[in-house]
Amino acid sequence: MAPKYPFRVPEHSTTSGSARLRRITRTLLAGAGVAIGLLLQSSGPSGQTAPAGTAVKFDGINDFVTFGPATGPNGLNATNFTLELWFRQDGAGVFASTGVGGVEAYPLVAKGRNETDGGNFDTNYFLGLDSAGRLVADFEDMATGKNHSITGVGTVTPGSWHHAAATYDGQTWKLYLDGNLDAELTLPAPFQPRSDSIQHASIGAALNSTGVRNGAFNGVIDEVRIWNVVRTAAEIAQNHTLTITSGVGLIGRWGLDEGSGTVAGNSVPERPSGTLTNKPVWVGGFPFADATPPEPPQGVVADEGNGLLTLAWTPNTETDLAGYNIYRSAFAPVATTGTPLNGDTPVTSPIFTDRFLTNGSSYFYVVTAVDTSFNESSPSIEVSATPDFFSGAGMQFDGAGQYVTFGEAAGLGPGGLGVETFTIEAW
Repeated sequence: MAPKYPFRVPEHSTTSGSARLRRITRTLLAGAGVAIGLLLQSSGPSGQTAPAGTAVKFDGINDFVTFGPATGPNGLNATNFTLELWFRQDGAGVFASTGVGGVEAYPLVAKGRNETDGGNFDTNYFLGLDSAGRLVADFEDMATGKNHSITGVGTVTPGSWHHAAATYDGQTWKLYLDGNLDAELTLPAPFQPRSDSIQHASIGAALNSTGVRNGAFNGVIDEVRIWNVVRTAAEIAQNHTLTITSGVGLIGRWGLDEGSGTVAGNSVPERPSGTLTNKPVWVGGFPFADATPPEPPQGVVADEGNGLLTLAWTPNTETDLAGYNIYRSAFAPVATTGTPLNGDTPVTSPIFTDRFLTNGSSYFYVVTAVDTSFNESSPSIEVSATPDFFSGAGMQFDGAGQYVTFGEAAGLGPGGLGVETFTIEAW
């Protein structure tokens, strides 16, 4: 049984019990909920996810996004790099070439294409998709202008979203498909990519040093990121379904969420934005995972009973709320790193009774909110209480089928004839 929550005067109290009643009443009203409201309201899983942003659809003929030469200290050149993006291939496009010994592929993101080998108009980096639906990547080195490419193993499904990533650390290529390592190639010697290339950077095509297009991707591209550092396998796996607007080594990130116009904004300050060219179309983007936790629960109060304690709080209002976790400790502060009292299943109502406790011992609690993407809030304020044998108890009903019956209870009415005047009351 739960205590008569929360407006209960202990059986052994007189004036002090009335004072405590007023204190709890003020606390709950300040928390924007009275007792009956807290008991009736609940916030279960909504099943809703954050709406997807926008992305850019390319026609596979001649449209693309250009960033111009993107050179200098605030440009997009890189010696070691990570390239990543989400894409959906909708059909055949036009192959781009990176030159003799390079690759022929539908371009996803690139800084360069085939031109004349041996100068700063060589390719800094290229990531694309070959005719078999495999990832391919390439660069031309500073010393000779020769191509150094890698081809993946896995194949993509046309019409489905996929994440692509390519890293190069000075000697080893790695390709990742959907967050998993797809291919790895260690070159016979270290080679430095053409990191002073004046060839134009682009999405959906490959451009030379004057911005002339080669190749065209047919499909949708979203959340393009270029780093001048090598991201680890763990970082790619853990973050490929998230939007990342900033970070160490991030030199270009285009969320493509503008939804209209011809500008693809860069969330990295002082780095170049892109220009939509030949009218690619804004469409719905990849449905990224929600990385924003709920707000911490507010108005938490603890009420003692006989061998038990009951917590209550103001319900959270997030539309993707899954429920709450409750953490307990015998002392402050309460850690939230272990398993909560409710186990793996969040509590869906803003009330929780902790049973089988020791009367006279103090217990400390915090409450966190959890959403449907498994994001957990910061803990609530810490509350404490002490179970008391004299605190009495009450009944908690599940709202489904539980009740108390007195049978016919003739003694509760005058001979079954009904009651003309009466008073009914309860906490």
